[in-house]
Amino acid sequence: MITADACRIMRHESMHGAAFAAYGYVLEEITWNGKMLCGQTRFTHAPERSPLVRAFELSVCFLVPSLHDPWGNDLDMAELDRIRASSERLKPAEIHAEAARLVADPMFIDRRLRIERALMSSLRLDAYDLAELVV
Repeated sequence: MITADACRIMRHESMHGAAFAAYGYVLEEITWNGKMLCGQTRFTHAPERSPLVRAFELSVCFLVPSLHDPWGNDLDMAELDRIRASSERLKPAEIHAEAARLVADPMFIDRRLRIERALMSSLRLDAYDLAELVV
């Protein structure tokens, strides 16, 4: 049985996945556990990015789910704080604006929905599953 909390986790992780894919990061795995109320999105960094660009993109990717639902974002916010602390040049207003732009993008929405639908029937999506979903 899929609960409301499980749906929140699937939506949360699908938003991470769609955001990472939007920036060209390779998704390795997305998992979720409705009983433990947790999920995880693993990805591979895009090595050709400058450290500042990578920090900006990762900040957006960690922020995106909180725009939809502030519940369950403690680990993401801690990661966002860690990234921002490592680069004083990152501007929170620019990160928020880019995250808002991204979640309204039709390609992002399409990817997010494909990932979310796939998570409804699987607790784990591997790199092969995800490569097909985020084309």
